[in-house]
Amino acid sequence: MDSSERERLRQQVMDYWIAYYSELRRELPNYTSNPETKLIHESFRTHRRYLNVYEFADGYVIVHRTVPEEEFDQVVHWETFHIEVRHNQTVGAATERGYPPYGLFLDSEMAVVREVETGEYADAMPPERMESQDYISNNRVTTMYTEERARSDAQRNLR
Repeated sequence: MDSSERERLRQQVMDYWIAYYSELRRELPNYTSNPETKLIHESFRTHRRYLNVYEFADGYVIVHRTVPEEEFDQVVHWETFHIEVRHNQTVGAATERGYPPYGLFLDSEMAVVREVETGEYADAMPPERMESQDYISNNRVTTMYTEERARSDAQRNLR
C-alpha cells in the first residue's frame, strides 16, 4: 500500500470517529438531561476524548480514552487523535487476538463495570482512562468507515 492510500485510510478513520462522536453529542440530549451522568456508560458521554490510532500493516487499533480533567485546558477539540505507525506488524500479531494477516476483521471491546444498587457505571481508571478499543482491517475501513455509517452507528448505540 502506498503512502497516499495509507493517508486516505487514516483520514477516513478519523472522519468516522469525528462523525460518530458528533452524532452522540447531538442525539444524547434526546435521551437524558445530563449527558455526563454515570447512568450512561462513559463511552457514550459527551466529554472530550483522546483517540490513539495505531496503524498496522493490515489495519488499525483505535483506543478511546477520556481526557482527564487536569488536561481540559490543553485540549481544544472534542476528539484529539494521536497516530502511531507500526507497519512492520499486523493487528493480529501485535494484539494476539488471532486475526489472520491481511484478513477481514471488525471487532471492539469495552470494559463495563456497573454498580448493582445505583445502576451507575464506573469511570475508566487512571492512568490510561481507556473507554473502549476497536480493531478494524484496512479493507473494512474502506467499505464500512463512512461518516454516514458513523452517524447510524451512534444512533443505534444510543438506543
